Amino acid sequence: MKILILGFLTLSFMTRSLDIEKLLYKHIDQIQNALPIHEGNHPSINSYVIKGDYEYLGEQYKDIYISTDKNKIIQNFSFGIIGRMNRQFYDKMITEYGEPDEITKKDNITTGKPSISRGITSMESTYTLKECTFEEEPLYIIWNKEGYTVKVLLKQEQRTTIKSIFITIGNVNL
Repeated sequence: MKILILGFLTLSFMTRSLDIEKLLYKHIDQIQNALPIHEGNHPSINSYVIKGDYEYLGEQYKDIYISTDKNKIIQNFSFGIIGRMNRQFYDKMITEYGEPDEITKKDNITTGKPSISRGITSMESTYTLKECTFEEEPLYIIWNKEGYTVKVLLKQEQRTTIKSIFITIGNVNL
């Protein structure tokens, strides 16, 4: 019994939550443990990572990626959650942000002929986006909030080896 309680307390203290929306458009120096990934390699964007275990609306994930402008002002935060987006998590996002402004899935998928380069076979595909409901397995769910956007990219297809949820909060058009 004591071991179970200690294990739960350790997990609670190891997982951190970060108030992302309050740090948007602040200088990167406001985040002490942000490590540069690509600093000065791009004319208008710098990239950083905060390593650790985090929690977002009850879902666990590792590492937060940050993009800044050339003046090191935070433009967005990105992170990935392994697994499928279930209705419960989607409902938590609706509680947090309201009904989504856009929810779309792939439509009119066109695939090209396979090509081989350096022993690797690849195939190009293009698609358009079509409005859908959550039950129709969307690719994107987007909330446009005042001053920032929440963009969710769902990698949930049957052929996808690792199902995942990629979330970007802030200026998503970098």
